[in-house]
Amino acid sequence: MRPKLVHISGPGAPEQEAFALALAQALAEKGVVVGLLRPEGPGVALSLPQADQDGSQALALLRGLDLVFSLLPPAQGQETLEAKPGAEAEAADLLAGRLERPGPERRVTLLADGKQLPAKAFVQDILVNTLAGMLAPLHGIEDTDRLEIIIE
Repeated sequence: MRPKLVHISGPGAPEQEAFALALAQALAEKGVVVGLLRPEGPGVALSLPQADQDGSQALALLRGLDLVFSLLPPAQGQETLEAKPGAEAEAADLLAGRLERPGPERRVTLLADGKQLPAKAFVQDILVNTLAGMLAPLHGIEDTDRLEIIIE
């Protein structure tokens, strides 16, 4: 699963980073793995939790990220959290709660000329995940319970 990206906004870079680090610690206590994306020189750096000195665990840590906090300017429409010192526990509860919600159970019905085709769970998962990934950026699909695609 791809980690959720949350931009941290606030009065200034030091305050934003301090808030992000405190929030990451509060989330770590809830079992949430957080990375921190920040500007560094002319580029960008990604800090991983408990990364070893030689980087041998970095790939496993990258794969295990649940959230990435960004101190970079957000693109339009991306989720932003305002840095409020002292509110880290409340923000951690909110973010952890969002991560814990399982998605709705999806079922696929395949029809060919009106006749239902059998589809094993593996095939259904591939179809659901592929279509969900392709269609997620479209406006108006956020709260859709049923999606119909007709190919003629």
